[in-house]
Amino acid sequence: MPKPLDPKCQLCSKLPTTQAKVLHGTAGDGCWNPKVCHNRRSFYRHRSQNNAAEIDSVTVEPPATYFAVLYLYKEPGDKPLHALGAELWLGQKPICRLEPIHCFGLTAGKIRAYTDQV
Repeated sequence: MPKPLDPKCQLCSKLPTTQAKVLHGTAGDGCWNPKVCHNRRSFYRHRSQNNAAEIDSVTVEPPATYFAVLYLYKEPGDKPLHALGAELWLGQKPICRLEPIHCFGLTAGKIRAYTDQV
């Protein structure tokens, strides 16, 4: 994970180099390091420009195909099926919805026949 940005360096990058050396050099708080600060100041100054140019957003329309979603309602574990419902979609739009029906008293064969009809 990258290090968080230093707010002190962000403010320093907006100052001219001579003023930054005076403020943070030996006469100031002493954090000026000539080996690191020039590159770091450049990074902080151009950071927003570099981040904006990285990613272009593109929207792609998904294919308009029909698909069905089967909803099975049951308790976790080895429990019987409580209810089932379904939805029909075309692309990203719902077309129709079958309300869930309770499966109490239905055998596995009848449930299978109902899902085949759906």
